[in-house]
Amino acid sequence: MLRFLIPAGLLAAAILYFGGFFNSGYSRDVERPVQEVMASLEGLDVRKEPGSPGTDPSRSGGVLPDFKLEREPGKMTWLVMAGDKVATRMIATLEPIKDGAATRITASVERGDAPDDITSPAFRSEKITLGLFAAALGTQVNKLTMAWGPHCDELAEQLLSGGPAPGSDDRSSLGAAMGSTSRYHAPRCHGHQTARSWLRPAATV
Repeated sequence: MLRFLIPAGLLAAAILYFGGFFNSGYSRDVERPVQEVMASLEGLDVRKEPGSPGTDPSRSGGVLPDFKLEREPGKMTWLVMAGDKVATRMIATLEPIKDGAATRITASVERGDAPDDITSPAFRSEKITLGLFAAALGTQVNKLTMAWGPHCDELAEQLLSGGPAPGSDDRSSLGAAMGSTSRYHAPRCHGHQTARSWLRPAATV
């Protein structure tokens, strides 16, 4: 089952992944201290995002990417390796805010020196990789801050497939079905946030 994102953030994350938006950066404020956020992000795995990126060696010259996590105070870097070369670096900087009660996550991506022919397609472009990384960050942060249950898994499946929830009253279009489904379920998926609250482009660096 998909534990992807909260209802309102679902479409936005898909746009991030498939469109590669926010290539200048990604930022999100989380109402948790830095140490809690870092502990949650240790479970980040982009291969669990929709499409299972980086799991098909036939698309990268028979080479499966290897993932390594480097930690330092206030910073986490995921190295995506293609053989002995770095395909990309996915970097999350964690800054304490609100007197340490909350954390600002700033994400960026740096392309490495691995050639495209042995690099999975999701990690060849900084723009696409950042969209994927942002979605994966959102997944982990939502697990930390949301009360997620089986009904939210069901909602995520329905939104991805475009199917309306039982009891929803508008099946005329995908957009209407998503809206009706979200209205039907969202009150029971606690900790609801809007897409606008967690998608904020960082300043170009």
